Amino acid sequence: MKYIILAMAFALTLSLGALTINHWQNIRFSGRNAASQMLLRTEINQSGLLANKVVYNPGSGIAEYNLSLYDAAAHTYQAAIPVGSTRRYVGLKKKSAAGNTELVPVFHEGTGLPTPAQLTKATDDALNDNGTNYYNIAADYVAFTNTRIITAVQNRGGGFPTSAKIGTVYPSYMSVIADPNSDPNDPDVIVWALAYMNVPLGGIRPGLFKITGTGSDDLVRIGNIETQIVASSNMLIMSCNIADLMADADFAAWYNVASPKFGMQTIVNKSTVVPFATTVQDKSPGAIVYPRKIYADPKASTAPKPLD
Repeated sequence: MKYIILAMAFALTLSLGALTINHWQNIRFSGRNAASQMLLRTEINQSGLLANKVVYNPGSGIAEYNLSLYDAAAHTYQAAIPVGSTRRYVGLKKKSAAGNTELVPVFHEGTGLPTPAQLTKATDDALNDNGTNYYNIAADYVAFTNTRIITAVQNRGGGFPTSAKIGTVYPSYMSVIADPNSDPNDPDVIVWALAYMNVPLGGIRPGLFKITGTGSDDLVRIGNIETQIVASSNMLIMSCNIADLMADADFAAWYNVASPKFGMQTIVNKSTVVPFATTVQDKSPGAIVYPRKIYADPKASTAPKPLD
């Protein structure tokens, strides 16, 4: 009788059922062991990695943990993830010396806006690079559901005012979404923004906007957004319907629903009435986001079985 090892204590699922997302090749999980852990393994054939993380919520909020090199020859990385009796959603995050931060956010299972602890951090931004607290981005975050994209900006403090200096200055806070293959320096590039701003004289209120240029006529509202300010975390959370984005032909032309991917950057602006002008006060480094579900189902590991 011949034997073949189908699964060992931490045996990984066959690559036939594995998931590939860009550089994360063959993402797969082991069965659950006696310590209620599962292994995640993936191949990343990319040099110059400055950060390589798996992201999940161990119970106290979403956090990042290192993916360690398991097999250098095969470019395989591994991390142990605690699991319970139900499905656990996880994310991935990496940054190379030659590119932007890339991340798969943790899928949000709730129906309302997530709490700060349920958001995946996209990037950190340098503090004290702007003299005003609420113009100074500290970090930005992202999450997604089956129907919505959720973003958040965290500042240094001072809340998120939309008017200052007796109505002559109007701050605005934007999570900008764009085709990741577009050139950000192209003056004709089209972007979309979840924008928190309020200019009564211009009829502008918080919403989802398509931005085709720098003039006021180039700001077109295409949908509503949900917003929440969490003062204790210095955070503004915003959410838009994916359907509102897909209803725009220019967005639908590049966004692949079957394999979604978008560029994201947080921008804080200041608009003045006299003189009339809008200037960027701060912006985050930006990231490439893959809103794809990755999950581990807590199946027990199986022992080696004979092959007759």
